[in-house]
Amino acid sequence: DKIYYYQGITDPAVELTNFSKDGIRKVLLQYNAAIKDMTVLIKPADNSRYKNVVDILDEMNITNIKRYAIVDITPVDLNLIKKKDGGETATQ
Repeated sequence: DKIYYYQGITDPAVELTNFSKDGIRKVLLQYNAAIKDMTVLIKPADNSRYKNVVDILDEMNITNIKRYAIVDITPVDLNLIKKKDGGETATQ
């Protein structure tokens, strides 16, 4: 029930949020206002719950983000999450 997010592909700073209106919705609205034609890559982990995937798709609609894709999470992403969690196993 966690959302890890970052911007860009070089030296990203991973942040952590939740599914609340003050969580990912606020983040998406801020980024969407600042970045023209933003594309969001949604990368569910193997242990992600179906409900969370549906919830993030709902947030794409609520925040009026038109360009997004569901893609496979990569080992690089998993390592970024592990680092953010202080070396613990990545779970979402």
